[in-house]
Amino acid sequence: MTETKFLTKELLQKLHKADLHCHLDGSGRASTLIELAKEQNVELPSMDEEGLKKIVVVPMDCPSLEVYLKSFFITNLVAQYDYALTRMVYELAEDAYKDGLTYIEVRFAPILHQDKGMSLTQVMEAVCDGVVLAQNAFPITMRIIVCGLRHLDSEVTSRLAEICWRYNRKFVCAFDLAGPESGFSSKHHRKAFSVVRKKLISVTIHAGEAFGWESIYDSIRYCGAQRLGHGVRLYENEELKEFVKDHKIALEMCPTSNIQTKAVKSLSDHPIRRYFDEGILTVPCTDNRTVSNINLTDEYFKIQEEFKFKPEEIVRMMDYSFSSAFLPLSIKSRLRIDALMNAFALLKKNKYPLDDFVKNRNYYDRIGVNVDWFLEKPVLYKPVFHKEPALTEEIIQQLPKTDIHCRLIGSVSKAQIWKEISKNPDLVKEFVKDTQDKEALFKILRPEIPKTFKLAKKIMKALLQTREQIERGIADIYKQAAKENVKYLELMIRPSEHLEKDLKLREIVEIAIATKKKMEEELNMWSGLILTVSTPDDDPLIFYDVAKLVVEFKGKGVNGFGCYGGDTTFENVKYYLGTFNYLKKNSINVSMLAGQKSANSIITALHEGGATRISGAFTVHKMPRLISHLSSHNIPIEIGQTFKLNLFSGDVKTYAGNPINLFFHSGLPITICSFRLTLDRKKRSHQLFDIFRDCKFTVPNFLKLLENGFLHNFQSLARRETMIKHYWKSCNEILIPLGFKNLRKYSYNPKLMKKLNKN
Repeated sequence: MTETKFLTKELLQKLHKADLHCHLDGSGRASTLIELAKEQNVELPSMDEEGLKKIVVVPMDCPSLEVYLKSFFITNLVAQYDYALTRMVYELAEDAYKDGLTYIEVRFAPILHQDKGMSLTQVMEAVCDGVVLAQNAFPITMRIIVCGLRHLDSEVTSRLAEICWRYNRKFVCAFDLAGPESGFSSKHHRKAFSVVRKKLISVTIHAGEAFGWESIYDSIRYCGAQRLGHGVRLYENEELKEFVKDHKIALEMCPTSNIQTKAVKSLSDHPIRRYFDEGILTVPCTDNRTVSNINLTDEYFKIQEEFKFKPEEIVRMMDYSFSSAFLPLSIKSRLRIDALMNAFALLKKNKYPLDDFVKNRNYYDRIGVNVDWFLEKPVLYKPVFHKEPALTEEIIQQLPKTDIHCRLIGSVSKAQIWKEISKNPDLVKEFVKDTQDKEALFKILRPEIPKTFKLAKKIMKALLQTREQIERGIADIYKQAAKENVKYLELMIRPSEHLEKDLKLREIVEIAIATKKKMEEELNMWSGLILTVSTPDDDPLIFYDVAKLVVEFKGKGVNGFGCYGGDTTFENVKYYLGTFNYLKKNSINVSMLAGQKSANSIITALHEGGATRISGAFTVHKMPRLISHLSSHNIPIEIGQTFKLNLFSGDVKTYAGNPINLFFHSGLPITICSFRLTLDRKKRSHQLFDIFRDCKFTVPNFLKLLENGFLHNFQSLARRETMIKHYWKSCNEILIPLGFKNLRKYSYNPKLMKKLNKN
């Protein structure tokens, strides 16, 4: 076994890093505080730099968080004028740049800088001026997070939320809630978070530092936290920990300050290694560079020494930082790629083995970085185009696929439908004049004409009312999917549609689960069940009854809750808010139809419904900020080459051709679904081939499109990662022997590649 060669502090400093949790008023230089104090005639506890450091810098044996926070009072004595704030922001960026950072998010509470009469607007302008100066002077990207304070009145927090979203155009990227956790739950500030979330502002919240898992739970459930400040005590609730992991909610972990504030007893007690090993996005941060006497290089060095993080693990945590940044996807992706290429080049130059990176190549391939370029005998990028073979429908048929929105009523094959009718024609005689006319019947099964579409659904519904019919229908769907090499299927079942023969809601779910398990074993495939409701057809009582079944059978075959029918407007949703809150309370995955006629309904689905996946989103292109938000936070979209897509997204064709092409290249994590496969008349492989051809996709882009279904289904993170490995293994085995060479899209950095080719 080869002994691990750990990273030196010098090399750690040179690696591109990102700090996502850094307080402005905890990171001011002591020398600057003294200079500002002299200019403003303010008397500090010490006017000597070394003397002031002894007061401002907190020792490792600091007794509590409350004592730790007293140091901030000294900084804020001289941070009450605009020029002082501008200078502090600029100098923090300079210090970060010297520490090897290429990205930093600086947070502060504007209300703490009004003692000398500055308005919130003046405070914000001063900070934003500092960002402009810093970004012009140093090769660093900087963003601002506005903090509310838990112990202040909720109306104050709401005012801060208002100023936060209004400065989103000027470097503000998120809203935070800081301050003492015990006795000051984040749920009391829901109004403020409702303001920012409706304006598509990102949310991070201090939680699980000085209080237990309940603080984390409240921050996610009531305030929609997309990242957590600290999250040290997440281990106290296993179910919540799994939710955080599966939904990739990053933990901004600050080991040094956590020791000082007594969130942990010692560095060896810190859970960062445990969380990392479990697959949680752990992001090392500084918290307060001056108060904690720490920089990010030293923070990484400390945890490497204590927990023996290998170079690949350190680099991956650095990438977690960039991937969790509150930035548009295009900027975030470039920062990630440049950081990884810089890391690989430095490691190669300093003779560090890259074996662990090669073992984890799927992770880096997905980002767009090819580890092979940096090996001892590198396979270097050369701008020579290889003529790939044609990707045909027959080849697509062989590729592994997913279908994460396949409806029970609408996806039973025509052959099976005809078998059911042949057994008992009376089942559909009220819908069809001649139950023996197969051709006439099949003409009804199409989506283009509203009248026949409704009739088709009634016919298919009539054939799925008994235990045996449901079993046969589900089995048929699985078998048809397996024939098309669907390796993962999410079957949407609306229980209220199957009650005509005295079956109960629970019985329908139990039948579906039993049939699902049987078909998985028989066909060697993975799947999940999504129990659905429809607005406005299902009343609030049905909504709640179905939701209770989802919670009861969670982890036993049921993977989520679906809400379809009409657009998710507030008018539709308000009657069901109790159910959606119940689902949030139980950490249930939710898919909702939204964006069919109005892009605003997507915001309602995310904010009010707690949707973790959007179905449709046909009008999302009409709100560019929404596209940026969805892509940055990796919120998946269920979409297909359907009649409705063409109906509601027809305007896209004039400038982008196929809407799927626009959505994909806008960074939206779209997943191609069949919905009601029988009504759309084309097999999955045929639909996928049409998309490949109409969108003029390259093979790497098309394979990425297929991969999205494995990435964004409602299974656990561990199961998804297993499926992704199988997916790429199969793609390689199928495509490489056929002459395909470029299966991944790798990013090209001209400066770095020129240097590598030269060496």
